Amino acid sequence: MLSSVLRSKRAVRVNIEIMRTFVRLRRMLQANAELTKTLGRVLGRPTFVPVPAVALRIAFGEVADALLASTRMRPERLLETGYRFRYPELEEALRHVLGRPA
Repeated sequence: MLSSVLRSKRAVRVNIEIMRTFVRLRRMLQANAELTKTLGRVLGRPTFVPVPAVALRIAFGEVADALLASTRMRPERLLETGYRFRYPELEEALRHVLGRPA
């Protein structure tokens, strides 16, 4: 009896972890879709599919890892100190890096 209860609790924990993984994956895909859409807008090109990670790494080098690694980062401590980013929005930053004025 006890072993079946423990197995069921373990199964619940495993299922919860699987669901969390899917949520993280979904967020990453949404972030990649947003990046792709914004990059297409900056370059003036249509975007139908997300940009492959390899292409981003070729274009941006190590910076691509930061683009691919996270969804919504907010540097709370920096913002609390009054720090202001030169390019707080993705599109502004991409336009600057790629030399594409608005």
